[in-house]
Amino acid sequence: KKGSKKLSCNMVSTCSGPFGSSSFSEAKKRLQKLEQDYQHTYEKYTELQSDRYMYYVVFQHPGHHSRWVGYCIYHSKHLVEQLQNVLDKLSTEEASSQTGREPPTNGKQFILMHGCKSLAQEKMVLQQLKAENKEQYTDGLSQETIDLKRIKEEFRYIQRIVPQNSSKKSILDLLREIKETQKLTEKAISNGALMSNRTSLDNMISSKSVIIKLLTKVIREFEKEKKEMEDILQDRVHFARKHEKGYTDKMRVLQEKCKCIGEKRDAEKKYLIVLKESFRSSHKTASQRKGCRKG
Repeated sequence: KKGSKKLSCNMVSTCSGPFGSSSFSEAKKRLQKLEQDYQHTYEKYTELQSDRYMYYVVFQHPGHHSRWVGYCIYHSKHLVEQLQNVLDKLSTEEASSQTGREPPTNGKQFILMHGCKSLAQEKMVLQQLKAENKEQYTDGLSQETIDLKRIKEEFRYIQRIVPQNSSKKSILDLLREIKETQKLTEKAISNGALMSNRTSLDNMISSKSVIIKLLTKVIREFEKEKKEMEDILQDRVHFARKHEKGYTDKMRVLQEKCKCIGEKRDAEKKYLIVLKESFRSSHKTASQRKGCRKG
């Protein structure tokens, strides 16, 4: 290629060819020097290769992290929608109670089901509710029960994946506050402090409203973090495009240099073998001549 720099073996060593007239000790010194040069060049090559690999590992991290943050945002938004749906139903119950009519059974069921710890306990509560009012309950699990199960599962999932994908103190503090709010509500229900009455509905509505607000803040914090990760990724893409050719060229030069030094080293080894054989041959001939003279 015109203008490209081609590495020559002459660039590696200024010594004359390995088959020149030189003593055995000089050849050993040259071989030792070539071994050192080869080792040094190879270490530089592997170091550059390792740096390049680590760079791409670090390069991929913002993109991977951004995808997980997006995943957390999706689940948090989905949970907010479910909680808002529950809040709307509870608000309807509150409005019904203010008109003087008996509150519908949805609110009572939601409050009682909220304190259940197992499926067996949920079924037992449903049977009790059916016994109280046979007309308003069917044999199947109501939509409110299904929603509540999904909400609990979604909460557990978010509380597990969020700390794994964000170390921001603001997000972790909000998550801790949500968890504490949930604990207080469930504790109040399990102690019988919240039952099917006006106070229980008000408290439940207030609790869900607080959690929705906290989750909305979590989503906003995650969206900021996602934007930061996307900006970092964009900068790294620009940097990679700018410096990729430099990495490739340096690695190519070092690879060619290793090859060239290796060829010189192998030739020097062969030359040493020739010297040894020549020395043995001459020594043997000299011994034979000496023996002939004695004879």
